[in-house]
Amino acid sequence: TVDDAARAGTRANLLKALEAEAHPEVVVRTLQQVGEGGRRAVEAEISLHGVTRRQWFAVELQGRRARGEVVVRQSDFGIQPFTVLGGLLAVQDPLIVQFELVQP
Repeated sequence: TVDDAARAGTRANLLKALEAEAHPEVVVRTLQQVGEGGRRAVEAEISLHGVTRRQWFAVELQGRRARGEVVVRQSDFGIQPFTVLGGLLAVQDPLIVQFELVQP
């Protein structure tokens, strides 16, 4: 179990690593979709930390909802993964970002 203080510390460290004050937004722009029906491959531009990269990922469509996940390497966006105690505790470079988008 993770207590509230640990969650707050993790959030503060993440915002610091992201330099969130200088780069407050993450922007994802769809470039193309491949496939039909409920499952699509999507190519998108992801802008994070002032860096833009193209990436492919799978999306499940259900009505007005799109669900999926994408693996983002922090180093690809110029972010140094968080470490303390000389690397004894470290966040891995690849992060799995799960999302659900709902069209109003």
